[in-house]
Amino acid sequence: RKLNSRKNTTHPSCLTLSPTLSLTHSLTHTMSDTHTPTATSKKSTTQQDDKMTDVDESLNDKKTEQKKELSQSELDQLRIEDFKQALKFIVTGVLQKNDRVLGRAWRKVYQFRSNLNAHILLTVAKDVLPEKDYSHLKQILSQVDKSEDAMTDVDDAQTVPDKVPLPEVHVFLYTFVVIYLIDKNRLREAVELSNQLVETIDQNFSHLVTVHFFSAKAYFYYAYAHELSGTLASIRPTLLTAFRKATLRHSHTGQAMLMNLLLRNYLHDGLYEEARKLIDKSPEIEFRSTAQLARFYYYEGRISAIQLDYSKAFDSVMTAARKAPVIAKGFRLSAYKLAIIVQLLMGEIPERSLFEQLEFRTQLKPYFELTKQVRIGDLATFKDVVNQHRDLFFKDRTFSLIQRIRQNVIRTGLHKISLSYSKISFRDICEKLNLDNPEDVECIVAKAIRDGIIDAVIDHEGGFVRSRQRDDPYTTADPADAFHSRIKFCMDIQQQAVKALRFPPRGFLDAEQQDKREDRQKEIKTYVAHHTQKDGETKDETKDSKEEKKSE
Repeated sequence: RKLNSRKNTTHPSCLTLSPTLSLTHSLTHTMSDTHTPTATSKKSTTQQDDKMTDVDESLNDKKTEQKKELSQSELDQLRIEDFKQALKFIVTGVLQKNDRVLGRAWRKVYQFRSNLNAHILLTVAKDVLPEKDYSHLKQILSQVDKSEDAMTDVDDAQTVPDKVPLPEVHVFLYTFVVIYLIDKNRLREAVELSNQLVETIDQNFSHLVTVHFFSAKAYFYYAYAHELSGTLASIRPTLLTAFRKATLRHSHTGQAMLMNLLLRNYLHDGLYEEARKLIDKSPEIEFRSTAQLARFYYYEGRISAIQLDYSKAFDSVMTAARKAPVIAKGFRLSAYKLAIIVQLLMGEIPERSLFEQLEFRTQLKPYFELTKQVRIGDLATFKDVVNQHRDLFFKDRTFSLIQRIRQNVIRTGLHKISLSYSKISFRDICEKLNLDNPEDVECIVAKAIRDGIIDAVIDHEGGFVRSRQRDDPYTTADPADAFHSRIKFCMDIQQQAVKALRFPPRGFLDAEQQDKREDRQKEIKTYVAHHTQKDGETKDETKDSKEEKKSE
């Protein structure tokens, strides 16, 4: 700005020169001047700065005014155009049989889910659906949005008779109507409409390959509406039938979605044995969505934790947390909570870095206090922490697993006592661990010795425990087991990364690349043919030489 002000004040002729000449001229002029600017230049620069700030403020004010000037009807018109653009994506995806294009259409509308209203949905339905379906949707949405302006604007539009929409468009539009009803807390209408949509898909559209992507979304909100209304158990036969049909038709998207919905249905009612049988007896599913794969690992980890398979549960839950999208903070938080409890049940202490994540620090604070008491081995303080956060643990559905940690707290205390005392009585152990019944101490100590928690001998007559001399841990198999677990973890990640790789289709190569590939294949064929001919000649020569030797 200073250079421009000096150039404008002292050398007006520079304005007629080319950009490079004017720049060099102004630079040489400033270099020849003294280092202290004059008063006139200071005034000019300050005035120019004030003008620039005024211009910037005026531009910002104009932008905000333009945003404010957009009325609700204009915003709705923009969203209607986006909705119609998504319908074009659906047509393209159906013609190409490409789920990625269909997913793009879904995201195009889902991004303004919170701004959906009856006017947008009815305007699109007026252009796409036949008169019977449109009147049905209008009857439902008129009860939710009772503003007459939204209905009259749509009624003014001209109707096109005998419209036959694509099945994908039908399912797509009806699913967003169900989403709108759920967001408006009209659960009864959402349940009725989702039941009709699922019945229509089952009877008319289940054989179409391109409908599978949107039918999976429809089944998800069908189950979600029933879960919010408290009738989740009633849809279990419908989900099982749909899962069987999706398996027979090799619908990978439908299989993944319905498997997770069934597992959620079983876990909601505490049917862990049935959920395990479903996982074991169902065919292997190809999860094309990372989000669905993360959800499946989470459900599998919760089932394994209830069934005392803690090592498998920990691996599944951590895999779910690692594969979950970054924006899915609630899912990752619940996965970390379950992983902490499972790791405590395994007799391990979670890393401190897990609790120090900025986005989860406050939510994981009760679990950090729980972990601290398990590490110390204080049973009384552990009970206080559990009673203090009892409601939170019930809400997270981890209270039943936390009740099992009590034995781990006792074992940790016994381990510390065995390291500190070579000989201690049962009564002193009961006082140090704050146990309720002194008579149970002997059984607890015997079980700890059997499980290998402590290395000691019980003197039943004297009523005390004598600790043995501890061996060097490097003479045992503990270091090898630790290395084995780390190597197994790295190998699993490598295998999952290889499975998740995506390769371009065969027709993806350009014409030049295709020509080079064909030339390369011809060279290989000629090379192989030449060497096979050489091998045949050498074999003939060896046969002739052998015959000559025999004749000699």
